[in-house]
Amino acid sequence: MKKSTLNRILSMAFAIVMSLTLCIPAFATDEKENIDTDEYVPYDSDGMIIDDGIIYQVVTISTEETAKVNRVDDGVILRGPKYQYKTEYLPYERIVLGGYAGNNKPEGERFATGGGFYFSDNGGPTASGSISITLSDKLKWLSVSVSLGKASSSGKFVTVPRTDAYYKLYVEKTVELHPYVTYQRPSGAAHADEWTVYAVGATRTVVDVNQYAKFYKWA
Repeated sequence: MKKSTLNRILSMAFAIVMSLTLCIPAFATDEKENIDTDEYVPYDSDGMIIDDGIIYQVVTISTEETAKVNRVDDGVILRGPKYQYKTEYLPYERIVLGGYAGNNKPEGERFATGGGFYFSDNGGPTASGSISITLSDKLKWLSVSVSLGKASSSGKFVTVPRTDAYYKLYVEKTVELHPYVTYQRPSGAAHADEWTVYAVGATRTVVDVNQYAKFYKWA
């Protein structure tokens, strides 16, 4: 091989090596410039990420939607819990609700030879009442209602005291209420003291049922 030909081949090889060498730092520079280390958050194939201890769901959004959100990374919105909640329980309250049971005759009933009613604690009319609780120096009323049962052909026997009068079956139920207040605030340490009332309610338990024959009129 002639020396001139060999020199041309070596020159071309050297030029190619130099070109490849110059390209490498250019690619590395472009990759670093495209990443904002303050905002970049990696996420896995399941679309779940953890950022500052909060788990987010990665949801794909359109270009138009990007203008409506506060935080966007590489075409996805990082959607976390919007609110936090806490519940405060208040002291127990008791209320007695009463009324005539179902299936009473309008004129009452007389048991001339003695006897009484059978009480079934199912269905029947409803008795209602309310209790008050104080929230931020304001009264809040909570309503409560219970069914009163009915006179039936079986159940608990209730004796009438006299044979010369008409009676109706009367029921009283003692209800124990446990009021609660649920508060909410926006997530994030900046909103730590921004609790507002979200819901007010009470759990209830019937703790006593008293039924008796109530005088209605004389025979």
